[in-house]
Amino acid sequence: MSGDILTADILATEATDGEVRAQLGDAALGKGFVQEAAIYGVDGFVGRPNPPDDEGNAAQALYLQDGDDTQIIGTRDNRWADKVGTMEPGDRAIITDGEARVFVKQSRDAVVLYSVNQPEDKSMLIDIGGLEGEIKIVNGGAFITMTNDSIVLAVNGGGSLTIDADGVRAIGNSFQAVAPVVQLGDVGGGTPAPPTPANAVAVSAASPPNLVSTKVFAAFP
Repeated sequence: MSGDILTADILATEATDGEVRAQLGDAALGKGFVQEAAIYGVDGFVGRPNPPDDEGNAAQALYLQDGDDTQIIGTRDNRWADKVGTMEPGDRAIITDGEARVFVKQSRDAVVLYSVNQPEDKSMLIDIGGLEGEIKIVNGGAFITMTNDSIVLAVNGGGSLTIDADGVRAIGNSFQAVAPVVQLGDVGGGTPAPPTPANAVAVSAASPPNLVSTKVFAAFP
């Protein structure tokens, strides 16, 4: 096939059965001259360009015109290119006019998913860092950090829970366990723990010595 390679604004698009077609023209003039042009792109990736804005700015198409046959062979939209941030050689990014975006960072062997918690106006992200061997999940002031052998769950200014080979550590202003039976340490007899006086925990500091819980048991050295 031979023909002319031209550029135009993308005025509108439609997607039918996963195939995206575009109307081409001049967004500033509001005039179209190509209808339902097929968009050719990277196999396995389907994207639908954003519509023009009120100021006449639009995504652009690079297309091949051969008689009445039109194929779009490339598209670009620089209206929100700044959402990409700093890109190094080998990096990749998927962006749109919203806050959601996806990054592949070559130097860190990482994949990053980012958006904004709209009700709280705070950042949200999942950072899978191959170089560091660490996964981070952040939602405003709450976060989870996971390595090969540890998990940390925490809230800024609040409590944290760490799970690793040494055990489980809970830190915070208070700790509450709500369960039919609570067993602290190895009190014997499996779970639920046997209600033996030796392992029973006092109901309260003001309780008589013989008033103990039948639901909370602790192992003593």
